[in-house]
Amino acid sequence: MAEYKEFVLSIAETVVYVKKLTDEQYRKWRKEALELADQSTSEIAGKVLELIDVYRKRKINVCN
Repeated sequence: MAEYKEFVLSIAETVVYVKKLTDEQYRKWRKEALELADQSTSEIAGKVLELIDVYRKRKINVCN
């Protein structure tokens, strides 16, 4: 279960990072991220990037 928490944390950190990018910077970052994924990881990479796309456009409330 701990590995899932790390995975979710990594996605959250990535969302925070990409929210700071311009649209053009984000498109470039996203393209490079997909190119780094090999055949065995491209499906999950695509799904993670879809999730990042959604949350990049939303206002995120920080809970303590």
